[in-house]
Amino acid sequence: MSEPRRPFSSQSRPIAVQAATAVERWSLPEVGGPVIGRHRDDKNSSPSTVDVLREALQESEARGYQAGLAKAQAEGQLSIDALSAQVKQLDSILALLAQPLSQLDSEVEYELLHLTLAVG
Repeated sequence: MSEPRRPFSSQSRPIAVQAATAVERWSLPEVGGPVIGRHRDDKNSSPSTVDVLREALQESEARGYQAGLAKAQAEGQLSIDALSAQVKQLDSILALLAQPLSQLDSEVEYELLHLTLAVG
């Protein structure tokens, strides 16, 4: 049924067994330069990146706030000017509407005077 086992020859050996005979020890390669992630103790000599970024963020927020405030003030002044122009226009319209009433008042006064002279 099954064939009798033969001893392994170099060509009939399994791959894992062949690789095991050619094993070499691996070691880390030599790398020069500073080690990344190593904490450097030079806080006193220059500001850290976080401090520089925080300062830049604060400066940009301040500039943006000032620019937004100036824009809002300009828009507010434009609105005030437009409202002032509308108020002046409405005042002139009301003044024109009031002129016929003053003329009517003088006519009514004249008629009432004639009526009192006629009755009395």
